[in-house]
Amino acid sequence: MNTLSIAIPTFNRAHALYETLLRIDAVIPIHVPLVIRDNASTDSTLEIVKKFKSDSKREVIVNTNDQNMGIDYNIIKVVEDVSTDYVWLLGDDDSFTDNAYERYVSILNSYKNIGLIFSNYSVWDNIFLDCLKSNVFDQKEDVYFADGRDIINIVGELLSVLSCLVIRKKEFIEALAIKPIALTGTAVDFVWCLSHILTKSSAYYVGTALINWRSGDEDRGFSWTRLTQPYLQAIKPATDGRPDLAMAAKRLCLERSLVGKIRATRISGNLSFAGRIQVLTSLFPIFFGFRVYWTRVIPWLLFPYQLIKLVRE
Repeated sequence: MNTLSIAIPTFNRAHALYETLLRIDAVIPIHVPLVIRDNASTDSTLEIVKKFKSDSKREVIVNTNDQNMGIDYNIIKVVEDVSTDYVWLLGDDDSFTDNAYERYVSILNSYKNIGLIFSNYSVWDNIFLDCLKSNVFDQKEDVYFADGRDIINIVGELLSVLSCLVIRKKEFIEALAIKPIALTGTAVDFVWCLSHILTKSSAYYVGTALINWRSGDEDRGFSWTRLTQPYLQAIKPATDGRPDLAMAAKRLCLERSLVGKIRATRISGNLSFAGRIQVLTSLFPIFFGFRVYWTRVIPWLLFPYQLIKLVRE
């Protein structure tokens, strides 16, 4: 039987994290180890974690960084902290269905050489009252990929979404020996490690949402546009020699993430015209060959919002 631990990288999520921890103790078997790594939180996160550890009958391992080392470092270190073969990387403010753990374990026991499992997920508001989207991915059926890289055709740029991921530690650690951490704070190094796993093993996609993802804490600025090229570079281990996957990664990044963020930022009015030109020119070398760049990105960045709204109506 494959062994699976839960690992939570956290930073300044005291209240939300406590809800997640209580959920773990309520529905996941008590023998399952829990590993938490705090990235030098400045709120009461560490105190809450220690209280939970003292109250719980579960094996809870808590480690802390002396200073904030960025998201990549914290995720990588919490994976290193785990002693089991597989790691469920759980976001510190997310939740999950009652059967999520059992589904993951069942998949690991049913297929050989699984290196990565990715689950569809539902998006909820910040207090888990309203479900905003029941399934992020249109693919509702499970899919086993003998060549793990093919999962990119479904998940694309969302490969690194925490909570949805179960990974095998062995290949993850191997990736670190090839490429040391460089871009802390961006999640780019984390994506590179996941891509390495896909080149070495099979993968499994769960079509029914097992994860309830809490919205409201994501970055609404335009810093993400500067990470587009680094992200596409990070996923190259999985797309090298596979032009179909390289094209799919670009297309999904543009259509599913960038267009929506551009639209939201224009509506909010948080970007100057000079800033919009900068975004447009930075994305051009990557996406000029895609129709959506010309029909949706350029209008949203260059045309007055009132004109776009009038045309759409």
